[in-house]
Amino acid sequence: FVIEAFTAANNSTVNASFKAYIVGSNGIEQPQIPFKTVVWGRVVLGIGIVNQIIPANGTLRLESSALNSIYFTVTGREV
Repeated sequence: FVIEAFTAANNSTVNASFKAYIVGSNGIEQPQIPFKTVVWGRVVLGIGIVNQIIPANGTLRLESSALNSIYFTVTGREV
């Protein structure tokens, strides 16, 4: 799976940060966006993660600093 687009929208009333990792089937995390702040009411494009490949049986893992603050949209295609 290759990531073609990634957005992080902060619909809350507080600034929040997030981290994004690609996790291989072996459980090893590869940081793609180690730390990014999204100001409330704004949208951030995940430039550093676009065109990255999630390997077979791997996952994309996202962490947010504030519950229900950042909403992620990820699109891609099978390779």
